[in-house]
Amino acid sequence: MTSKVVTQERPVPTAGQGFADIVGFGLNGVVILRNSYDLRAMTVIRNFGYNAGGWRNETHVRLIADMTGKKRSDVVGFGDNGVSICFNDGNNTFGPQKLVVPDFAFSVGGWSNDKHLRYVADLRNTGRCDIIGFGDGGVVVSQNNGNGHFDPPKLALPDLGYNAGNWRLDRHLRFLADVTGDGLPDIVAFGDEHVFICRNQGNGTFAPVQPVLNDLCANAGGWRIADHPRCVADLTGDGKADIIGFGDAGVLVSWNDGNGNFGPANKVIDSFGTAQAWRVDKHPRYVADLTGKKRGDIVGFGDAGVRVSYNNGDGTFQPEKLVLANFGVDQGWSLPQHQRFLADMTGDGCADIIGFGGEAVYVSFNDGKGGFSPVKRITSEFTSTDAWAWDKTPVVWYCSLCPIPLADPSIPLHLMGNKKKVKSDKKSESNLVDDAMAGVHLILGVANGAPGIGVVPFLQPAAQTTLSIIQAIERVKDNKADLKQIVKDAEALILVIYNAYETAEDKKAWPGKGLERSLESLISTLQKVERLAKRRAKRGVIGRFFTSIVDTKKIKDYRHDMDQAQDQFTVSSQLKANELLLRIEGHLEAAVHIDQQTEQAKKEEVEEKQANLNQIEEAKKEADATAKQETQKLETQIDVNQEKLRREAQLAKEREDEIKRAQKELEEAKAEEKRATEQREADEKYEAQLRELRERRDMVRRRQEEDAQRARNEDYRRRQEEESRRVSQRPSVNPSGASHQSGVSFFNGANGVTISGAPSFTVNQGR
Repeated sequence: MTSKVVTQERPVPTAGQGFADIVGFGLNGVVILRNSYDLRAMTVIRNFGYNAGGWRNETHVRLIADMTGKKRSDVVGFGDNGVSICFNDGNNTFGPQKLVVPDFAFSVGGWSNDKHLRYVADLRNTGRCDIIGFGDGGVVVSQNNGNGHFDPPKLALPDLGYNAGNWRLDRHLRFLADVTGDGLPDIVAFGDEHVFICRNQGNGTFAPVQPVLNDLCANAGGWRIADHPRCVADLTGDGKADIIGFGDAGVLVSWNDGNGNFGPANKVIDSFGTAQAWRVDKHPRYVADLTGKKRGDIVGFGDAGVRVSYNNGDGTFQPEKLVLANFGVDQGWSLPQHQRFLADMTGDGCADIIGFGGEAVYVSFNDGKGGFSPVKRITSEFTSTDAWAWDKTPVVWYCSLCPIPLADPSIPLHLMGNKKKVKSDKKSESNLVDDAMAGVHLILGVANGAPGIGVVPFLQPAAQTTLSIIQAIERVKDNKADLKQIVKDAEALILVIYNAYETAEDKKAWPGKGLERSLESLISTLQKVERLAKRRAKRGVIGRFFTSIVDTKKIKDYRHDMDQAQDQFTVSSQLKANELLLRIEGHLEAAVHIDQQTEQAKKEEVEEKQANLNQIEEAKKEADATAKQETQKLETQIDVNQEKLRREAQLAKEREDEIKRAQKELEEAKAEEKRATEQREADEKYEAQLRELRERRDMVRRRQEEDAQRARNEDYRRRQEEESRRVSQRPSVNPSGASHQSGVSFFNGANGVTISGAPSFTVNQGR
C-alpha cells in the first residue's frame, strides 16, 4: 500500500494495514466486524454512540489508532470533556473508557469541528500515536508517554491555525504525510496561494512553514474544495509523498524530488476531472496501491462503475479504464448514503474495494493483476436498513484490530485455498506456514466445522485429529519434515473424501461398509499418532520426533491407510482439485466454530486457566498500582481544578464588583444628568420669568413716559391758553382803524411740544 496519510476526510489511514476489520460508531455503541470465517458483527463498547453517550458527528471526533504500541487498534474519542480512550485487550474486547487528556474539547479549550482539526498520529516513531490538533493559535500536540498517560498539550507550531494564519476548513486543506522519507509524518497544507510543508522535528514539534508549490490553491489556479479533490500519496514507491490534484482538465501531480522539494504541477491523466463530468458530490476519487508495488494508482467511482488508471512507475499513468461495472451511479450508488472505500482486506498489499450499500456491505477482491472479483455481500450491518443513519452514524473506519496468530480460528476467508506463502517468525526448518499454508487453513476450517461439511462422514474427525497433531508437533524445535508431509497428506485426504461424497449417487448410504472400515482404520491410526505427538511434546523431547520402530510403524500405518482410502475414493472421483477447494471454501465462509476438546485438551485448558489466574493476579497488582497512580493523578487534578475554580470564583467576584462599581457610576451619572436637567429647566424658567418682568418694566416705562409727555403737553397748552387770554385782554392799537388779530400755532410732533397763542394786534382807523 502507499505510505500512511492522515487527511481531513480520512483521519484513520488504511494504507499498509492488511486484513482490515470494520469498526463502526453506531447508535448504541461501537460495533466491529472481524475479517474472519465468522462474519458476525458484535457490539464491543456501549459508548461513543449517538444514543450511548450522546456522541454527535457535528461536535465530536471518533477515531481508531494504536495508542499503546502493541499493534492493536484502540478506540479514541474527542468528547465533551476531553480525549477518552478504550484500550484494546486483544480478544475482541475493550477496556473501560478512560479520560487521558482534559483538553481538545469544546468545553475544555474551545475546540469545534467547524473550525479545528483533531488527529492522532505517531509523530515521534515510538509505535504509539500522539494527539495533534490544528487549533486557534496553531498546531497543538499532546505526546503519548505510554501506559495510557499523555503530556499536557503544547504549542508545536504557531501557524496553520484558525487565528494563527486564518486557516479555514471550507477553503484550506491540512494533511499529515511523510515527505522526507524519515518515517515521521510531516504537515502538508494547501493555503490560498501556496502549498506549504512543515517538517517533523521528531520531538513533537514542527519546523516553520515552507512554501513548496505555487499552484493547486484557491488563488493559485482557482482550486476549490467543492470542485477539486487534492491529496498526498507516494506515487514512486520511495516512501516520500507526492502532491496530487484532480483539476478541471484531469489529474495533476507535483513530484517530490526526495528532499522535500516539489516540482511544478503537471497533468498526467486526461480524465477524472470536471471537464470529464466528474463531480465531488457524485464521484469519490482515491489514490491507492492496487498492484502491491507500493506506488499509488488512481481510482474513481464513476457513473458506470469503478475506473482505474494504473501507475507505470516512470512518472506516467495508463489511460483510465473500467475495471468493475459496480459501485457506480448507474448501479444506484450515491453520496453521502453509499460510502465506498479502498482497503486491504486480504493482506496481499493490494487494495480491495468495499462499499456500504442500502441493504448490505459489499466487497470486491483485487487479484493484484488488474482484475477484481464479482461483488460479494459480507454483512447487512452498517447499512441504512439496520439502524445506521449516515446523518447520525456515518463514522466507519478500517483497521487491523489485532494481529492474527497462526492457529487462530478466525483466519481470513480469502486464505482458503490460497497458495501464496506468508512470512513466519519461526526458523526455516520449522516454518509450517511457508511449507503448507493452504493445507493448514483447509484443515483448520474443516476441523472447526461448517454447514455442508459437517455432514460428510469421517471428514471432520480426520481434520480435527490432524490439527491436534500439527499443534503438538509445533511445540518441538526441530525435525518438521514429518509434519510437512502430514499436512500435505491431510489436505489431499480431505479433498478425496469430499470429492467421493459429492459424487456419490446415494449420499445417505455413503461410504458403505468397505470404505467405512478403511476410514475407521485411518482415524484410529491418526489418533495413535496424535497421542504420541502430545506425549512427546509434553515431555519436551529434543531431537528427532519419530525415532523408534513403533513410531515409524504408526506413521507407515497412517500413510498406508490414507493411501488405501484415497485409492478407493479416487475410483469415483470426477471433480478437479480446484473445484473441490472452491466448494469447500464456499462452505467454510459460513463456518460455525465448534469447540470439541479431548481429555488432554481439557487438562491443558486447566493449566491455561491457572496461567490466566496468575496473569490476572499480576494484572490486578499492576491495576492497583495504576489505580494508585490514577488516584494521585486525580487528586492532583482535583487540586488543580479546585485552584482553577478558586481563581475563576475570584475572577467572577472581581467582575461582579466591577459590575457593581460600573452600575453605581452609571446611577451617579444618571443622577447628575437629572440634576443638570432640573437646573437647566430652572434656569430656562428663570430666564423666561426675567424676560417677562423686563417686558413688563419696559411697558410700564413707556406708559409712564407717555403719561408724562401728555402731562407736559397739557401743561403747555394751558399756559398758552392763559397767555392767549392775557393778550386778548390788553388794549390793542390798530392804525387803520381796523382790528387785526393774528395767532401762530405750531406743533413739534417729534418732541411732543405745541406752541399756540401768539400775540395778536387790533387797529381801529376810524377814531
